[in-house]
Amino acid sequence: MPWPFYGEIRHHLNKSQPKPTAMNQILTPGQMRLFESIAMDKLGLPGLVLMETAGHQLAQAILRHYPDCRRCVIFCGPGNNGGDGYAAARYLLNWGWTTECWSSVSRTALRGDARRQFDAYAASGGSTRFVESWSSQDISRIDPRALVVDGLLGTGLNGAVRAPMAKLIDALNQIDNHVLAIDIPSGVCGLTGGVFGQAVRADHTITFHSSKRGHWLHPGADKSGCVTVVDIGLPSNLSPFDDGRILQLASGDELQDLFSARTPDSHKGSYGHVMVVGGVNGRAGAPQLASDAALASGAGLVTLGTSADVVSYLARDAYEVMVTSLYDEAFGGTWWDEINGYDAAVIGPGLRTDEGVGKRLVSGLQHLTIPVVIDADGLNHLARYADTISFCYPCVLTPHPGEAARLLKKTTADVQKDRVASIQALRALTGAIIVLKGANTLVADNDGRIHVCPVGNAGMATAGSGDVLAGMIAGLLAQGYSPSKAALAGTLWHGLSGDRLSEKFGQKTLRARDIIEGLREIEACYQN
Repeated sequence: MPWPFYGEIRHHLNKSQPKPTAMNQILTPGQMRLFESIAMDKLGLPGLVLMETAGHQLAQAILRHYPDCRRCVIFCGPGNNGGDGYAAARYLLNWGWTTECWSSVSRTALRGDARRQFDAYAASGGSTRFVESWSSQDISRIDPRALVVDGLLGTGLNGAVRAPMAKLIDALNQIDNHVLAIDIPSGVCGLTGGVFGQAVRADHTITFHSSKRGHWLHPGADKSGCVTVVDIGLPSNLSPFDDGRILQLASGDELQDLFSARTPDSHKGSYGHVMVVGGVNGRAGAPQLASDAALASGAGLVTLGTSADVVSYLARDAYEVMVTSLYDEAFGGTWWDEINGYDAAVIGPGLRTDEGVGKRLVSGLQHLTIPVVIDADGLNHLARYADTISFCYPCVLTPHPGEAARLLKKTTADVQKDRVASIQALRALTGAIIVLKGANTLVADNDGRIHVCPVGNAGMATAGSGDVLAGMIAGLLAQGYSPSKAALAGTLWHGLSGDRLSEKFGQKTLRARDIIEGLREIEACYQN
């Protein structure tokens, strides 16, 4: 099955298809500038040549994606972003398009390579309207059939957008034309995805060499629309960064080996036994969902360990899952001895919240010798004793932003303001593999690399969705996948199921149990 379309960043199961390394990289604006500088030095290419290449690739991408348009209005700022726009406008003009550039600054304010590209465009017969000759009201009178291209501000923006630029961006957001952004929508921070006051709302973004963090981190991700990466000739082998400093866009290849055929003589014991720990009166559904998800992700056996007062309740509907009384009100005894007899465990869905449980839980973690996923109230217990966390075995933590905030002693807004910094802080605090849930979930693996998962949708913002993910990861752990692999592949599979269901039925009616049912559809797609 082809990887879902996210611009040109597509990963097919056919390994023979070439996939440039840069397509998987997600750079910061600073990393991109340094990379360009090194490439120019090593290759002897001046910045004007890179700008020319960027403009040509931008124009080619416009032809591919808007073949029937044939007319565009390009808004150009004074910097490199505007220079890319002038270069693209010249190519489109030469190819028979009707083009017009609108400059946000006066002619005399253009400098450097951007001025050279403007001069080349003008010498080719291209027309430009400078800020003195138009107002924001004129934008509403642009031909509705024209493609509008935003080349006002680039990825290096790090402060609030002020008037008159803010008014201009607001006017662009009022029109009905298709809007394409060059590199990143103006007003979006390329580093954090933050929006500085006003930001262009683009239908499509064309970016160069690799995508940037601001394309995948919200709220900027919501402004970028479909993201297309185009090659501008920067050799990946010149990159000065190791994998730990570059975010990686997760690909569909991560799932391929999950769906390989099972050997004919295998049995349920061949695929691991998961223990799910949690459940109290009124919150028994959470561990039930995690247990069902562990089975659906391929585990051979699942036992739900819960408190004595809900065993009989859960056992009534647990057809494939075994149910046992594991802990009393104090989570007492050497509970870890019981759990160590399994292949993997989930601790936390619907777990008791009293302080005694937390103390016993945290003190027992250092005795666990199997891979464990800690979720929900398990994380809330960890947050009370964050300074004393010690894991004997690689552990996977699956916090949503609120749980991450409690672990870091911050606010949820702080976590969301810079999700990359937040997941790095969680990794440093716990030493665990981290799945920071949310739009475009982040996964920090055992080597400290951070992966962005470009799947999932708002319909999955529903009770129990996280419990399903925790169970899936544990199911993969029980089958022998490494904690890093299980965390990343489980997150992708979970998101793909939600996307598949939302495409078929919409988002509002999506339930957590539906995500479990949708897992088989994804497996079937990969096998066809």
